[in-house]
Amino acid sequence: MWIWKQFGELIEADAEVSEQDGLKIVKAPQEMDTPMGKIRPVIVLDESKDVIWVSLTEAYLNKCKSGTATLASSDDFKKATTGFPAKGNGLFYVSDNLCKEIVEQVIQHRKNMPKDSEATAMFDGLLGFSKLSVDDVVHGYACCISNTESGILVVGNSPIPDKGYGMMSSIAPISAMAAMATPVILKQKKNAQSVRTVSNMKQMYFLLFEYSQDDGEFPKQLEDLVKKEYIKQETLELLISCRVDGEDKPLVYISGLSTTDNAASILMHTPAPVDGKRACLRVDGSVEAIAEAEFQELIKAQRARE
Repeated sequence: MWIWKQFGELIEADAEVSEQDGLKIVKAPQEMDTPMGKIRPVIVLDESKDVIWVSLTEAYLNKCKSGTATLASSDDFKKATTGFPAKGNGLFYVSDNLCKEIVEQVIQHRKNMPKDSEATAMFDGLLGFSKLSVDDVVHGYACCISNTESGILVVGNSPIPDKGYGMMSSIAPISAMAAMATPVILKQKKNAQSVRTVSNMKQMYFLLFEYSQDDGEFPKQLEDLVKKEYIKQETLELLISCRVDGEDKPLVYISGLSTTDNAASILMHTPAPVDGKRACLRVDGSVEAIAEAEFQELIKAQRARE
């Protein structure tokens, strides 16, 4: 569960979260189209057993939990984990069907690569492409990590039998999975950045509000917070930094306002829209994502009142 304590909050921010029978269930917000068909990943956390279950669909997870067809009792799983330590700190398993799908994607990706290019040569060198075949996928892919007295033991069984190019064949499924997961990861990363921006805006509001209580109005410029020792310069720079269009840019602060102004007035906002919306901090401390067209109208009206 240690990994969830590090990253769980970011994942839950854009997910459907519920609890059942002492388990926390985290589902992707919506179904996604992938090369493997429609999926809606679900994560089940059992803190009492220090276990995290991940499945691409809830239906498959329910099937595994039913007791009629358990993963641990399947022949493919047993053969893929042959020779593994009985106890460990982590186990990763990909079924033979999924492995075949992944290998097919890798092969198709290779066919679309330009001939005689440096990238193609590197691809072939790492994956042993000439020997890559769906027919060689038998029991699936398994990998585990065990913390032993002698050190950390990593054990893995490639989905493709060794034909002389050694452990590098194991990179194939992992590389393909990473490629297919990239859109989901990027979406989650963008969501995490949005969560951070909202959190930073709320922290900035506490500072601005405290300043206004002492001075009667919000500061004329954010640097005044540093000059009067409400915050250090490096901390201020971190709080007002946000990711827009692939670059770190400062939040835009609108001076000349106080807590007695219209509560809906915009006090701070992101420098550009993200997915057509801007995050805005209002005078009353609330944060809202506003569509760009509406934002421009609000700013125009606010300037007219000044």
